[in-house]
Amino acid sequence: MKRLFLLLLVCLPLIKLAAQPYSPTSLDKAKARKQFMTDYNSYRNAPTDSLYTKLKTMDWNYPVAPSNYAFLFACLYQIDGEFGESYAYWVYHYFKKHPEEYVFAASKLTSFSAKEQEDIRVKLYNELYYTYTEEEESKIDKGNFFKSFPNAEVLFPNRFIMEYRIFHDFALSKYTLIPVYVCDRNDDTANVRNSPGGKVVARLSNEFPLDIDSIQGKWCRIAKGKYWSADDTELLEVKDRERWIHISCLGTDFVGIDNRTFYLHTEPSAESKSFPIQTEKDGDIDFILDKKNEWVKVQLSGGKIGWVHIAEICGNPYTICC
Repeated sequence: MKRLFLLLLVCLPLIKLAAQPYSPTSLDKAKARKQFMTDYNSYRNAPTDSLYTKLKTMDWNYPVAPSNYAFLFACLYQIDGEFGESYAYWVYHYFKKHPEEYVFAASKLTSFSAKEQEDIRVKLYNELYYTYTEEEESKIDKGNFFKSFPNAEVLFPNRFIMEYRIFHDFALSKYTLIPVYVCDRNDDTANVRNSPGGKVVARLSNEFPLDIDSIQGKWCRIAKGKYWSADDTELLEVKDRERWIHISCLGTDFVGIDNRTFYLHTEPSAESKSFPIQTEKDGDIDFILDKKNEWVKVQLSGGKIGWVHIAEICGNPYTICC
């Protein structure tokens, strides 16, 4: 009896341990991460032809193996622009059927640097979005993509960056000048000065286009360059000497057609809290208030104030800039 009691004391902890669900240790995670990167690098270095061959035979079963995501991310680089319509179609429908896989796919991205993560996200978003537009063409709306995919924001947290990198085909960090035009509310022309509040050195007619590179209080510094009026009758050339114009004499608009939905951010960052606005209800841009890097603080004619990216601004009074 005593032996049986001792045997139970020894075995009971083992029985409890076996009954508990398996939880991967940090060592397991490190090993899995290392294997994932090994698979990814082998695919990145593989000949494109071999990737195409694998594309034709690729079959994802639920749940997806990590090596399949390694293959997917590698293909986004290797077969850039020629990802394969059938494969993009398959991935699109897989995520639509299993939206929880966005969480797993996002977890695999943590193996990469911040820049690589953004690049992979943009390329994958590109493939999924354009497949979506082809599949849902009759009810297409740029905003509906995220509504169609629960959990998509986990894999694509910076929706703003995704859309602008794709729709406008540029790197956001390159945009640092605010496009504006002269819009003096009290006169047909506006003064250009040699310093904030300084001597008047030129006068520009309303609707004259300019670029602003910095804001100090109520004064905007005009970026270096040559500026012509729309009818080519006026020229302003800014070289070594600074040229300034009062902020109240400038106007700018949102890019695109009327009543589009835009997002005002509480801080000059894509990761900051944002809220949607519509120009028909909330008004267009009435004043620019501040600038930080590629972000502009604006006040709408309806009174709302927030930050928008320079890419969302059109400084041409005659076009919609898209």
